Amino acid sequence: MEYWEKVAVITLVSCLASLLGGVGLLITQYKMDNLHYMLRNLLCFLTIADIITDLGYICGTFNYMISNIRSDNISEHTWNTTLCTAQSFVTTFSNMSSFAWTSIITVHLFLLVRTTKDWERNTCLKVLYHIIGWFIPGLVTVILLVNDRLGESYNITTGSWCWIKLNRTDIQATDRGIMLLAGKLWEILTYILSLAVFMHLKITAYIERETNQTYRWSRMVVNPASLRRGDERFCYIWLPLYLLRFWGTIRFFFVISNQSSRLLSHDYDFLLYLQCVGDSSHALGNFILFCLLDKEIRGKYMSVCFRRFEQQEEHEENPTLSVPHQSIAST
Repeated sequence: MEYWEKVAVITLVSCLASLLGGVGLLITQYKMDNLHYMLRNLLCFLTIADIITDLGYICGTFNYMISNIRSDNISEHTWNTTLCTAQSFVTTFSNMSSFAWTSIITVHLFLLVRTTKDWERNTCLKVLYHIIGWFIPGLVTVILLVNDRLGESYNITTGSWCWIKLNRTDIQATDRGIMLLAGKLWEILTYILSLAVFMHLKITAYIERETNQTYRWSRMVVNPASLRRGDERFCYIWLPLYLLRFWGTIRFFFVISNQSSRLLSHDYDFLLYLQCVGDSSHALGNFILFCLLDKEIRGKYMSVCFRRFEQQEEHEENPTLSVPHQSIAST
């Protein structure tokens, strides 16, 4: 299998698996009434952004495959410009939105744990969250589009998709700044914020545990009524982000710090493959963390599966008897 085929296959498989995970998370949220509260709703907005990213990467990968079929030389092939720009617009927006919603969930969890106010009914806060989560990423992406900065990246800092328009042989200082503005800076700030809140909550929990042997998660919460059972899992919202997207961030800084003559080399192929898996698997990671690893939700899945299995067995043991139609002649 050639280089570009590996990149395309890895990306497509990851995107499809992530799509299934994201849709599964949304269906779970819709079907389970006890999950209809603000913190879980914020997780749904994050999942929607990740699903949009997966769909965009699938389109970008097909564009990438077509361009490579025409020319096996990565330094010569070109993407379909219109599709490349459109895909870059969609995924740049959705990636920034994903980072924004991850940060919003982190901040909201902190507010629930450390304050007594009822944030669930705060309409102004909800409006602010949507402005940060959707409007600001959209505004930044439109500015980039108007200034013709979205387009072919030639796999220099991305996988099999387009992002910021780059030169094949050189990355200018302005390009680095734009790439930071268009996602990487948001990603780094999300890393820092989520980890800082996690450390604060865990250190607080440790102090509580040392001073009180009957420690429970709810005891460190200022207003226990603001949180549901299992919401402690949101402390680990940073975990899928770190495990999946960190490879692309490492590759980004390796590449932009290198000389231009090595931009199209295969020195960091292993990081590229990990980036293709990680950047397109965020929805799947959150599905595993917030659904499959949740004992209550996992129990619901099992009960549904067993119920359908039992219904199928009953249907096989007692098949419906079909009675042939008989015409009754009138006398």
